[in-house]
Parts: sequence; structure tokens; C-alpha cells
Amino acid sequence: MPMEIFFYAHGNLLGGIARYKYDKYILSFVVENLLNKSVFAYTVHDALQSHSASYPLRGRSVRLDFSYYF
Repeated sequence: MPMEIFFYAHGNLLGGIARYKYDKYILSFVVENLLNKSVFAYTVHDALQSHSASYPLRGRSVRLDFSYYF
């Protein structure tokens, strides 16, 4: 009956997952975009040029997942 809890940070996006495993069942509680950012933007530079992009993001989300493996 192991339980896993981990957090992640990618730039200014924060999230976390708590996962409980029992036999063939997995119950997960997932939180994404804790800071509720609306845009993810980045820039890549090299010797000759630079490239910028921005992507719209979904708002903060909370999800409860249930999985069964057979």
C-alpha cells in the first residue's frame, strides 16, 4: 500500500501529485498550474538569431483519477 507524493516546477508552473497504490488499483489526486498562470512564454537564443513563443494555458485544475490494471 505505498503512497507517493511529488511536486514539480517547470518555469513558473507548479503542480503536484499524490498517488496511492493498492494491488491493481491506483488513486491519484493531481493539482496543476497552482499559480494560475495564463500564458507560458519562452525565448531561445543562438549566435545568429532568437526565437520567442507564447502559449495560452488552462487555469488552475484539480483532478481525481482512478485506474485499474488487469
